[in-house]
Amino acid sequence: LAGSGVDGVIRVVDVLSVADTGSAPEPAPSPLRAHDAPPAQAGSLAVVPGKEPGTAASDDEVIARVPLRGVRKAMAVGLAASWSQVPQFTQQVTLDASALKARLARLKFEGGAVTYNDLLVAAVAMTALEHPDVNASLREQEIVYFGVANVAIAVATDEGLVVPVIHGAQSMTVAEIGARARELAERGRNRRLTTEDMARGTITVSNLGVMGIDSGTPIVNSPQSAIVFVGTIKDVPVVHEGQIAIRPQLGISVSFDHRVVDGMTAAKFTSALKQRLENGG
Repeated sequence: LAGSGVDGVIRVVDVLSVADTGSAPEPAPSPLRAHDAPPAQAGSLAVVPGKEPGTAASDDEVIARVPLRGVRKAMAVGLAASWSQVPQFTQQVTLDASALKARLARLKFEGGAVTYNDLLVAAVAMTALEHPDVNASLREQEIVYFGVANVAIAVATDEGLVVPVIHGAQSMTVAEIGARARELAERGRNRRLTTEDMARGTITVSNLGVMGIDSGTPIVNSPQSAIVFVGTIKDVPVVHEGQIAIRPQLGISVSFDHRVVDGMTAAKFTSALKQRLENGG
């Protein structure tokens, strides 16, 4: 195959010509520039006989086909609607988790069956009530503000991700939040969650720190207006009181519905949550 491009470079038109006629075009008598290529061919993809460009793997390369239904379908529909209909923005901060670690150790020493996630849910619930502009929902032509913090928590199951709700989390102790979270997680894994278990959430916490994830940009769980993503706690060298020290650092990201929450209002919530967690939750 003789190329018709500069210095004999083989071009797409050369390959297509051979595929169509079995013979290559004559090499160009003078170098061709990119903009000299025929408009219909410029930038075209080479076509492999029997394959259309851009198609997925063939049937003999597929190992499974799973119908989109149940929990996975509900998740797909809900998140697609949220992403396409809700203008979203995310704020990220890194905080010192020393006090948070100390409080968890103290609660466990006292016999409490609690986790970091329980402390985070409690902190998010209290902060949400202190900043009601975030604990809100857009319903048609009005913004609805809630007087309770119903915190939805992400739970992984074999069927996909479910988001049960801890209702009235602002009035519960950390131990009570932990017991309720374990109950909801167990029921979720056994497919025994009720409609009420999944309803009336006002804000969501998504904690992937246990999986070693540092940070992320979560999608708002519409019709809620905010979702808090929590990463892993890592010991890193930082400047502390003018000295280099190893301190536990925690990254959190908060995504907001920009129709309900503006950047300054969001920053007040994010900063308040950061401060609360740095004080132990």
